Amino acid sequence: MRRLCADHIQTILFELTLPLSLISQYEFQLWTENPVEFVRLQIDRSNSHNVKRTNQELIRTICGIRQTRKNKISDYLTNFLQLLVENLSGPPPEDFRHREALLHAFGLLSTHMAYSKDYMANAELMIQQYVFPELASENGFMKARACWVYGEFATFPFTNDDHLRHALNGLYQCLMSNELAVRVNAAVSLIRMLDHPIAVEFVRPGL
Repeated sequence: MRRLCADHIQTILFELTLPLSLISQYEFQLWTENPVEFVRLQIDRSNSHNVKRTNQELIRTICGIRQTRKNKISDYLTNFLQLLVENLSGPPPEDFRHREALLHAFGLLSTHMAYSKDYMANAELMIQQYVFPELASENGFMKARACWVYGEFATFPFTNDDHLRHALNGLYQCLMSNELAVRVNAAVSLIRMLDHPIAVEFVRPGL
């Protein structure tokens, strides 16, 4: 089966999964009219017909396919990350949803990137360059996604203490957002980052 799909996997990963990651009109409506349901939809694993959830698993599965048993990192992961960097490095798209989808896809790959020290180091640089600025975004969707990405990489060893402190402060500021999804993602990410001594020092005065 894998041999039959091999010729199409790149197409599926690059041309199918990213468009399916775009925020839908229904999600836009929930964001404003029923934010509690919007948050629930993001974490719901009980609905097997949740297209977004299926798409997330598809990205993780393809990027976890290793060409040989000796390879810790999949070639699909390497190529997909290169695509993400190229697109994130370019001019901001007119439709912010495309950039939000790129950050979403990046966050989904945290587990796979943890298998390589080089990838973990690259992840920190990508977070600092592409994710951190979005913590101060005026767009609630982008701010919520940035908070979520920090949570996905919370167990990574951040080597830049200044970046980590600024990120923690950014997440803390997001706790006071008017948008429920932003507050929820910020709170969850802050909790996940408490394994870092700097994070403990940051929250201690408020305890």
